Amino acid sequence: MPGNHLMNAVKTMNCLAVSMALMACAGAARSAEPIDILPGDERFKAPAYEDFEVRYGSTFSKNGEFTLQVRNVAGGTKTHVMDIIPGENAVVVAFRMIDSASQRVEFSAGPYFAWGQEFVVNQASNEGYDAVRIPIGGGEPARMTGELPLGGSIADTFSPTLASLMPMQTGAKFRLPIVEPRKDETFANVFANFEVVGREELILKSGLRCECWVIEGTTSAMTSRYWVSREAPFFYRWHRDIGGQREFISEALGFRLLQ
Repeated sequence: MPGNHLMNAVKTMNCLAVSMALMACAGAARSAEPIDILPGDERFKAPAYEDFEVRYGSTFSKNGEFTLQVRNVAGGTKTHVMDIIPGENAVVVAFRMIDSASQRVEFSAGPYFAWGQEFVVNQASNEGYDAVRIPIGGGEPARMTGELPLGGSIADTFSPTLASLMPMQTGAKFRLPIVEPRKDETFANVFANFEVVGREELILKSGLRCECWVIEGTTSAMTSRYWVSREAPFFYRWHRDIGGQREFISEALGFRLLQ
């Protein structure tokens, strides 16, 4: 009947209109401006966890792997993150203390090669930093201080920080404050950009697996892709691209709870 054909045509047009509207909304969501998330933001919902240790295989480490330890301290108000990286003639240790509520890095100590072969010890607040640079090969230490106008810095790697922002929908964009070295040998407090690019059932060669959020992060120095879960060890894989042929991949080889 002619009337039926007309009704079917109207229904088809309505479906097309709805589909186009949904596609437009999806496109708008992906192209939306990123959300700025500063230390102490209410979006941080740190997952509960027990102290743990992860062994990572890494193309960055000279011997092909390193160990990470993450601990709850001070009644769960602080997170201690320690990297233990075996070298040819020594073991390199780097340490970060993170405020569990704000996710701000309050203290760090470790090698820092932006201005040379140095070990840097840095204490920071929501206002500024006070760092001492110690030449590894010998020489006089140098002190530097400065402001942190974005309220401090957030550790985006090998800590529960990114996991504490999940779940987010695919396409969600956000920015987190970090510190980067300046040419004048001071630190700049700048934003790093992040986008949730998908979900993935990740199964590693070690047998570890997770239903991960895949998050892409971009700074002036490199582009990273993280596979992150709400469950410890949180970071299952990290792929860094710092230009040219310099790509580094770290992925979990083993995981255990600490006593």
